[in-house]
Amino acid sequence: MIASLRQAGRIPGMKRFLLARMMFTDGLVTLFAFGGIFAAKVFFFSQTEILIFAIALNVTAGLGAILSGKLTDSFGPSLVMRVSLLSLTGLGIIAMMATDKSVFWAASLILGLFIGPCQSAARVWMAKRVPAEHTASMFGLFAFSGKVTSFIGPLLYGWLVVFTGHERSGMAIVIILLLLGYFMLPPRHNEAS
Repeated sequence: MIASLRQAGRIPGMKRFLLARMMFTDGLVTLFAFGGIFAAKVFFFSQTEILIFAIALNVTAGLGAILSGKLTDSFGPSLVMRVSLLSLTGLGIIAMMATDKSVFWAASLILGLFIGPCQSAARVWMAKRVPAEHTASMFGLFAFSGKVTSFIGPLLYGWLVVFTGHERSGMAIVIILLLLGYFMLPPRHNEAS
């Protein structure tokens, strides 16, 4: 692990990228963990509606990932991640603040289109920068960065809901984590051709 961290320090932007990924992945983990609970508590979704909601969100995430492939090839993974994170943030705010169930549905399904691109562009970013001889160790760090703090978002979500008594305030942690991930991304001038 120490050797992998040292190697990551030798790759321009890698440590910063892994920290950014840790933040936005924590935001996505929290969204996945509490999206259905939020829908049930705020919009009184039934169990059937929650199941349909989860399936629909996964379908839009998959469609987004497929459609973003050419965009990532054309514009680079950094831009795709940035646009995805800003879109996730904006649509997340709309969904979080929605008072109408149909607005929540629409914002959430459109939001889903940006989940897959963000995740797939992150993998492309890594693949373009990692020397072949360090692929295993760097992708090990990549996986680790997505799991090591995955409890923080849900913990903060729960704490905020208990402290304020409102599900909407808990969902704000998703927005904060996505924005932290956005602002921690390495500058685009580090974009490999």
